[in-house]
Amino acid sequence: SMDLLLSFNDALSHQLTKSRDAKTYASQLGVSYKTLNKVCKETLNLTAKQVIDNAVIIEAKRMLLTEKQATQTVAYALGFDESTNFVKFFKRHTGKTPQAYR
Repeated sequence: SMDLLLSFNDALSHQLTKSRDAKTYASQLGVSYKTLNKVCKETLNLTAKQVIDNAVIIEAKRMLLTEKQATQTVAYALGFDESTNFVKFFKRHTGKTPQAYR
């Protein structure tokens, strides 16, 4: 299960900009969504989706602070179709808008 988590983490670091779908990652890792979710819950006390969302937030924060990228640029880079969806997502997870966070 630790190997699966490490593989999941590795896949996230390479493909976060392409997919935020836990089922996509599970199938790439050769396991069912249920298995991936179970391992994440047992080990991290988070669902696979929460692990992905956390990774997105960490990357968004990094881009906003270190690269000083515009919110819209960050949104598109992280695979959001609309920057408004990204702003809602960011605010739901951090309690702040990207601009307020920066």
